[in-house]
Amino acid sequence: MQGRWGLGVVWVGMVGVALAAGAMGCREKRVAPEEVVGEEERVAEEAAQAVETAAPAKEAAAEAVVPAAAGTSQGDEAARVAEVISEQEAEAQKLKAMAENWQAVEAQVKARSEAAVAAARLEKENAEKFKGVALPEHEMLEFGAQVAAGTYGVGSPEAEPGHQADERQRQVVVEEPFFLGKYEVTQGQWLAVMGENPSHFRGRMLPVERVSWEDARQFCRELNRLGVGPKGWMFALPTEVQWEVACRAGSARAFGGTGRPAEMGWMGESWGTSGTHEVGQKQPNAWGLFDMHGNVWEWCAAGAGMVAGQAVIRGGCGHLAPRFCRSAVRKVMPADSLHGDVGFRVALVPAREGADDEESAGGVAAVPEVAARVESTAVRKNAAPLDERAVSLNQRLGFRLFGDTSMWEGDAVEGMRRIGYRLQASEAGGATWLSGYVAMACLSTQTRQVRLKTVGGKCVQLDLVFANKGDGGKGATVGDIRGAIQRDITAVTAALTGVLGEKKNGTIGVAGKRMAVDYWAFSDTVFALEKERGEYVILHVLPLATFEAGTSRQQAREAVQGKDLAANVQRLPNGDVLIGNIPMVDQGPKGYCAPATLERVFRYMGIEGVDMHRIADDASTGRGGGTTVGALSKTATLWGHRVGVSLKECPLNLRQVAKIIDQGYPLMWAMFSGSEYMARAQQSTAERSMAGNFADWIARTRKLKKLRGAQEGAHICLIVGYNPESKELAVSNSWGGAGALWWVRFEDIEAVTQTSKVLYLEP
Repeated sequence: MQGRWGLGVVWVGMVGVALAAGAMGCREKRVAPEEVVGEEERVAEEAAQAVETAAPAKEAAAEAVVPAAAGTSQGDEAARVAEVISEQEAEAQKLKAMAENWQAVEAQVKARSEAAVAAARLEKENAEKFKGVALPEHEMLEFGAQVAAGTYGVGSPEAEPGHQADERQRQVVVEEPFFLGKYEVTQGQWLAVMGENPSHFRGRMLPVERVSWEDARQFCRELNRLGVGPKGWMFALPTEVQWEVACRAGSARAFGGTGRPAEMGWMGESWGTSGTHEVGQKQPNAWGLFDMHGNVWEWCAAGAGMVAGQAVIRGGCGHLAPRFCRSAVRKVMPADSLHGDVGFRVALVPAREGADDEESAGGVAAVPEVAARVESTAVRKNAAPLDERAVSLNQRLGFRLFGDTSMWEGDAVEGMRRIGYRLQASEAGGATWLSGYVAMACLSTQTRQVRLKTVGGKCVQLDLVFANKGDGGKGATVGDIRGAIQRDITAVTAALTGVLGEKKNGTIGVAGKRMAVDYWAFSDTVFALEKERGEYVILHVLPLATFEAGTSRQQAREAVQGKDLAANVQRLPNGDVLIGNIPMVDQGPKGYCAPATLERVFRYMGIEGVDMHRIADDASTGRGGGTTVGALSKTATLWGHRVGVSLKECPLNLRQVAKIIDQGYPLMWAMFSGSEYMARAQQSTAERSMAGNFADWIARTRKLKKLRGAQEGAHICLIVGYNPESKELAVSNSWGGAGALWWVRFEDIEAVTQTSKVLYLEP
């Protein structure tokens, strides 16, 4: 009897496993919308068969309970009978538990069947209601499956490798359904909507990066202004809850989809110059979303309790180890940060009456009735029409330089809005240059870089950089570069002359030196065209009063001598000593690491106007890049002499370097940025920023093997800080946000240095 029922338990258990597996298959299978009806019938039939098959087992269990119960009333009989009854009772209890378990399996099958049918219906509805968004320039913005309102789990267990304190496991409520972009926003999509490409790593299908949190929100606003989305929905950055729920797609594992990091995203790489990857190359998660792990970090809408000026990024990036790319990983960043490893994706959420640009719950903007892409006449309500020449200049420039008020009267934010410009790099106090690679149609040609200078929150100068030898590329000939520069000079001159008449000859002051320019004046603005044969062509746009006043050598010297550089030194609780307020310069695709690094030092010290193009000219930098340390030293000495600044040398010694840093002087370091160094610097910096205990971090660094010396990737960058306990130096590259601050062990610094000395400027 016991053997017979034992076989029954095995048989029914196998049926339960098979049916449970079938139920999982129903849930995981993606059902085409047109198959919904057939799927409903098939699932219902399977559920009925499962219940019918289970009936004999349930009846047997019920029958077994009766004699067992009767047997217990004969407990006073002989021991032999009691033993038999005891065996029967135990067997009956097993069968009763099996029957109850089968009821649970039956309910689970039914629930999963209903979920499969509901998912199929939802997919059909989505296919009919929403297929994607057509953007300008033939770009398409696609979305994953609709995420239903409901309760979801987020965070990670403490046992999960890489778990951090801010990843507490909890249940969250998604109050409204939403869609999330199938891919990270690409450069092609950004260019189609915003008209330029800020990215460091270039490619139409690569994710857009070097965009701030506000830039990402502005992209959503532009989509809403264009009115391209489905009726009743609006574009927004996803909240952290929306992002993580969509990333997990129903999974409680560290990685969605297959659960295997290498299959779900790009991570654990040494980027070097290769950088990001085209979107959609790895496996999607269960809701059809790609690259939720790795490739680039993704901005999320600000949540409750966030400190002003900060925002959160999720998902990790390609040069981080997998543990930093888990579903639960989050990182708080300054909202104006620009990095080559930070992008975003957009969400589509239900439109709400009265939602505005600053709403943090979703970060969404209302969908307007009319979407005016460009103000061609710059005429607003109750404002007088612009002068015809102002309108014509706006059209030829490609942005609204002239409006209801002067460019030089409003604040810097208004100035940036006029030219459709985004914050690229900022400095605290004094003059600020906002610089970025912006390829836009302008004056019958195309810009290569745009620089906006502000002082005290006011715009004071706009520089438009056109053809130059740095962007010509190493493969370009002297004739190619000179031809491109001459074509841009001709185009800009003709465009301005056509509106403002013949040019005049003049000069513009640069750090105690006068540079020859052609110029045109209109209203309160001057257009000054500076050109160097075979080198560059730059159009300076500035107030007439500033142009006429100029800057004397004495004024330039006073500006430098009046700076208290030691006040910029910051000392942190973990022992880090850092120089703050060093301006960022982005050399972009140019091989201008040396000119860009020297420009940063000049601007930090108050030496205005000496940009990388002028430095590259004086330092005989090669086509596309390449500057010797000797040429850099000569140029630094030449320009420094005009304003009372001297070039000094310092031994590459941790103690000596620390003394110079303590005075507020950044050091220029010539080194070899080979692939091993790049990987070590990126990985160590990321792990350092997430280390909970700095003493543990120091212990970990001491276990690392010393880097091997290399002779590849000659590079010049800044040393801007040190830590005496961990024996690390802070290194800053001139790549915009990417590589702005890396922490590198001093022994690794020694392994990759070009020389035994570093350079710095001293007033």
